Amino acid sequence: RGGYAGLAMATVVTLLGLAIAAKRIERRLGRTLAIASVLALAVGLPVLSGDFAQQRLSQSARDLDIRLDHWANALEMTQHPPSALVIGKGFGSYPRNYLAAAGPARLPATFAIIEQSEGRFLRLTPGRPLYLDQAVDIAPHEAYTIAIEARFPFGKGELSVPLCEKDLLYSFDCQWLRFPASDGVDGWQHLTLRFNSQNLGAGGAWPHRPVRLSLYNSGILGPADIATIRLRAADGTELLQNGDFSRGLDHWLYVTDQDLAWHIHQQAVETYFAQGLLGLLAVTLLLFGALRVLRRGIMGGCSHSPILLGAITGFLVVGLLGSTVDSARNSMLFYFVVFAAALITEKGRRHRVSIGRRRRSGYSGTDAAASRSATSSARAAVTASSNSATRSKPA
Repeated sequence: RGGYAGLAMATVVTLLGLAIAAKRIERRLGRTLAIASVLALAVGLPVLSGDFAQQRLSQSARDLDIRLDHWANALEMTQHPPSALVIGKGFGSYPRNYLAAAGPARLPATFAIIEQSEGRFLRLTPGRPLYLDQAVDIAPHEAYTIAIEARFPFGKGELSVPLCEKDLLYSFDCQWLRFPASDGVDGWQHLTLRFNSQNLGAGGAWPHRPVRLSLYNSGILGPADIATIRLRAADGTELLQNGDFSRGLDHWLYVTDQDLAWHIHQQAVETYFAQGLLGLLAVTLLLFGALRVLRRGIMGGCSHSPILLGAITGFLVVGLLGSTVDSARNSMLFYFVVFAAALITEKGRRHRVSIGRRRRSGYSGTDAAASRSATSSARAAVTASSNSATRSKPA
């Protein structure tokens, strides 16, 4: 939903800025503006009118209450130590602080690679759902076998292995394979299950959705340890990579449905949590300065300024309800665009001022070229005359 609002606001700001700038630059920009408007409508209307977008938008009021409570909890974490109010707790520290402050009802699941005398294994703890995923090459209506070497230290528990077609965060046509702990066994257990893939791997219309295997501790009593996991086709082909975790978590990606334990989902609160009041003030001053420069650029007819202002606006609107700066790549892109906007606009403004001054003085680029041509011709004539006089002198 934040993405929809960001797209809409970025489009409106960009088109409005171009309309203002078009009065001061070449008229052909009007045609570009009209084409951009049509393209924006062609992209935006189908997205916003779709069933998925309508369903997400209908949940906005309920989700806002959840977000407000979540932001209040994040701000409460900054009360200690007192220095966090000024300089924050640092980017990347929020999940650790959330885990320390979460009560039993909000405790997120965790994962870790552990080295012990019996070797290396993966440990999954219970809590709010967390999955370790790996893409697998599954064909529909084929036989497969999963073999797991697992241990449940508390003697009870359950390990689930869902196989789903994935479309970004959303799962389709899942098969949930469950491996409960064997009664009376507190050591390592060899768990095996044969299954038919049914429609998994068919993928629907092109582009086909990939199939991902997930590891999930679906028990409530304690951790589940996994030493190895194998997924084999009927001909014995191994489909998983690094199934013994000898290379750590290579080829495995963690995914969670409960991302409030990982993200604050509000750019201003996120900046305050990580960098305190000083960081929030610095970002505010930076944006204020960039806005002043971009405004001058738009009023001066710079065609780059509306586009850059639209990009920054879209990012900030998404940040009202989303985590936009807790990723290093997103942060770098945001600050790069802000600084580039100021530099590009100011350079373009100075160039246009210089051209305007020459035009007002009646000395255009064409005049300059003609003057340079006349000067060169005069020099050539003088040189030719001098050479001719020299040749005509008697010896």
